[in-house]
Amino acid sequence: MKCLVTGGCGFIGSHVVDALIERGARVVVLDDLSTGTLDNLNSQAYMVQDTILNTVVLGDVVRDADCIFHLAARASVPLSIEDPLGTHEINITGTLKVLEAMRQHGVPRLVYASSSSVYGHQSTHLMQEDMSPEPLSPYGLHKLAGEQYGTMYARLFGITVISLRYFNVYGSRQTAQGSYALVTERFRQQRMAGQPLTIFGDGLQTRAYVHVDDVARATVLAAEAATPRGENTILNIGCAEETSVLEIARMTSEDIEHVYPNPRGNMEERRKMADCSRAQAVLGWEPTIPFDKGFRQFCGTRNSLPRKGQATPPCIPTGK
Repeated sequence: MKCLVTGGCGFIGSHVVDALIERGARVVVLDDLSTGTLDNLNSQAYMVQDTILNTVVLGDVVRDADCIFHLAARASVPLSIEDPLGTHEINITGTLKVLEAMRQHGVPRLVYASSSSVYGHQSTHLMQEDMSPEPLSPYGLHKLAGEQYGTMYARLFGITVISLRYFNVYGSRQTAQGSYALVTERFRQQRMAGQPLTIFGDGLQTRAYVHVDDVARATVLAAEAATPRGENTILNIGCAEETSVLEIARMTSEDIEHVYPNPRGNMEERRKMADCSRAQAVLGWEPTIPFDKGFRQFCGTRNSLPRKGQATPPCIPTGK
């Protein structure tokens, strides 16, 4: 199987590349390295350094692909508020260009990295795929628009789309910026710097944290799932294990400071968990790494840990 992974040098994307190569896939990565790094990239992948907005390069790399994993994005809620036009260009226009390149070159399947941010405020803390989305930020709206474009292209042109709504992903290679700058990474960096852990508000807000290895496994399974052609299958990828910020802080350090009032205000949902029963039914997937185990392992690893004994992968900066 030949695959294209956009954003394959990033946090989640690089783990997806690893999982694909372990399964024997031939992998091409398209990444502009605006947030990713070559240290993350498996040397067996073929790397093209450019943006998904470059339609010429995009056409070259999608040609003959069996599946596209679209993870490239400006994945930041604050940045989407500060720069809605710039983030719109990458997150929505970029996704549309990926879909159009697929249509032009006959690529049959897209696995799209969506986000739990599409849900926004709901009447319950357990998120299910059939809920009406109520995004609270441009980023959440961008991801929702990407799903809707996927649905339209699937229906019009007969491609198969699977949209994975990632919840709070943590693990190695996590960055300190963007929507994936979870409290897990912030606490880890504060502890390493000998600083107190800062909690916004009382710390009782909860999330469904899921390990990046479990997320990568779900993403690769989506390429093989027997989902209907001409449809966009939307799946939650998270967990039903509810963990509070305060619990994570106490697992990390005894030096804790609370920040009042919470600077995120109404932008932060109080509770959020994932109903993943549909992912279990469609993909045969469920998370296997308990948060307490995964987080303790994560806190003991270096961020963006290079692979020992591997050469730097080929990188083609197109400059077009």
